[in-house]
Amino acid sequence: MTSIPTAPMPTGEVLDFGFGLYRRCWRVCVPISIIALVPLSLGEALVFESTLVPDNPAGADPLAALVALGPQLTVFVAWSFVSALMGLVGSAAVTATMHGSATGQSFSVGGAFRAVVSRLGALIGAHLIKLVFVVGAVIFATIVWLVINGVILGLAGAGEGFVVALATFFVFLAAGALGWVYIEGRMFALTPVLMIEGCRGPESVRRSWKLASGGALKVGAVLILAAFLLYTPYFTILALTGTLIPLLAGDVATSSGSWMGPAVGAIVSAAIWPLAAGIRLGFYYDRRVRTEGFDIEAAARRMASGGPGR
Repeated sequence: MTSIPTAPMPTGEVLDFGFGLYRRCWRVCVPISIIALVPLSLGEALVFESTLVPDNPAGADPLAALVALGPQLTVFVAWSFVSALMGLVGSAAVTATMHGSATGQSFSVGGAFRAVVSRLGALIGAHLIKLVFVVGAVIFATIVWLVINGVILGLAGAGEGFVVALATFFVFLAAGALGWVYIEGRMFALTPVLMIEGCRGPESVRRSWKLASGGALKVGAVLILAAFLLYTPYFTILALTGTLIPLLAGDVATSSGSWMGPAVGAIVSAAIWPLAAGIRLGFYYDRRVRTEGFDIEAAARRMASGGPGR
């Protein structure tokens, strides 16, 4: 029986905890993932194909072709936004379901989605703050790199300056990867905090930042590595169905290749997606135990009623 942990967990136990939650409530979590991911993934694939293959006969004016592409790009951007929103909603619904499972409650697919509705504004706000933070960090780092390279090229000349600039590029690339791990670790608990504690958007960012104190790099590294390992089958199937099957059919542009890869990939993604949410929830419990003595609070509220729905 998977329940809220009452003591700090090593990384291996956090992973086991996440897998245990998945085994316990996959019958609810997988349908949630399918509803959130599959329909929009297929639609996005079709829109994406139409934007990449515009009707542009040879000799046509490039500017006119770009203008003609505008409506398609607009539809693609709008569809991508809706897909991202459904991803957030699905992740929050899975988190609510798994938390309920850990506290001894049973939930329905509809009940999980209803629980997210009241938290939707805060959910969007929190992840927009994260997005602005990430984009701002990338822009700042890029400006710093360009300024440093400009100074180096001005002082050392084109030959030696290029070598040094290339070296600084890899240094900044490594620093960027480390920064990504750190930010992911600091903001790992946005969704659990929103769904479990009922925080607002900005408050959830502060809570997640506080919970990750002293363990941001480890949490971020494990979550990114786990996501990479979990989604390796997805990208493998996407590559096989989207490339090899059309090649074997003798037509790279065959229509089956345009939807078969995304279709199979979306189904596989829906099956493995809740695992990532379970691992993230495990880290949330672990960090609360380590920083706030959550084991005492959990023991007092283990059988408390309420939640997404029964």
